Amino acid sequence: MPELRTFVRDVEGQEVKATEAREGPSAIWHVADVMHRVNRVIDLFPRVRPQPIGSDEMEEMMNTLGPDTPGETFDKIIAGATVPKTPPIDVAAFDEALKAYGEAVARLDGFKGKPPEDPEDFNEFKPMPRQMLEMLTAFREPLAKSKGEEFAGGGQMAAQIYNQYVEMLNASSPIGGSRLRYLP
Repeated sequence: MPELRTFVRDVEGQEVKATEAREGPSAIWHVADVMHRVNRVIDLFPRVRPQPIGSDEMEEMMNTLGPDTPGETFDKIIAGATVPKTPPIDVAAFDEALKAYGEAVARLDGFKGKPPEDPEDFNEFKPMPRQMLEMLTAFREPLAKSKGEEFAGGGQMAAQIYNQYVEMLNASSPIGGSRLRYLP
């Protein structure tokens, strides 16, 4: 998936440039630009998937069960999977992507639009990128202190960021009319 995301983001960037060439800095272009930039930020969040436990490992775990077995071992056996350690977020890449996203949000904030020509859902979408920028900026400080590792409250902040991202995806989809659907 990381290789596919890189390809999709490159194609997204080409589509954003083509939209700007075709329409200029329209509402549709601003939405596409903001979404492309936020996608680049979200792509930096690690995606870890539980790994199934093989039958030999499961049998070994079952044979070692006893009264002093930690609860995590029972959780793994019940789930039949282990969750790998989350890799750190590259803070320098996060800062770079966040800066580019912030610039796109500032352009969107300054866009006055042309109400009869603006897409119907544009006004609903317009405040969302600023809210996301504030969340990402709040996330950045503890992320930098932890050098990209997990930190207290980070999971909750990441969940809120992801929820806002999904809201933005849903609100932006009917506006952009993109032939390329966003890859969350």
